[in-house]
Amino acid sequence: MNARKKVDFNLVTDLVPNIVSFLNLFTGFFSMILVSSGNYSAGAWLIVVAACFDYFDGYLARKLDLASDLGKQMDSFADLVSFVVAPSFLAVKVILEHMETWFVFIGFFYLTAGVYRLARFNVGQAMKNYFEGLPSTSAGIIVAMVVLACKSDSLVDFPLCSFLLAVFMVGISFLMVSKIPYPKISALKSGRFRPVFYLGAVAYIFGLVRFNHETSFALVFLI
Repeated sequence: MNARKKVDFNLVTDLVPNIVSFLNLFTGFFSMILVSSGNYSAGAWLIVVAACFDYFDGYLARKLDLASDLGKQMDSFADLVSFVVAPSFLAVKVILEHMETWFVFIGFFYLTAGVYRLARFNVGQAMKNYFEGLPSTSAGIIVAMVVLACKSDSLVDFPLCSFLLAVFMVGISFLMVSKIPYPKISALKSGRFRPVFYLGAVAYIFGLVRFNHETSFALVFLI
């Protein structure tokens, strides 16, 4: 008679970190539901909320030393929904308000770039101070902020917003698959990436003075 294998379950290490990933996943999923009903602003803000959960998930894993292979995969799949699929869906809905149907391929282009970016990160060697290529989280926030900026300036109903968003989507897609180093938040204190911090501050102030808060945040995450 075969002995039953004992499986140890630790509530803290096996459940708590994954709950935050599930919150990230749910927020991205709910964002698409709101966008499908025409509530673009709320859907865009939920992508930003998902980014907060994503940050807290990583912070919790590092602070409590709870990192695991399962947790990394959970986080990656949640990011796929919240920062790749949801922003792509949001952008396509806005773009198709005034553009031809074939512009849907711009959303698919962003989608494939985001999937490639996450897959490359999963199989590659993580750098200590920077990310290789624009992180999918930042990309998702930029898309959300561009939509919110258009809404803030009452441009969401005009073709100009759809065109600008399409251009941003293409540019962001290339940045995600590029090998441009993007510093981690913790690395901004170091001498090498300190100029990036100052550049981000200048970009934020410029966006705030010339446009609005949403445009400022989009410029900061783009840098």
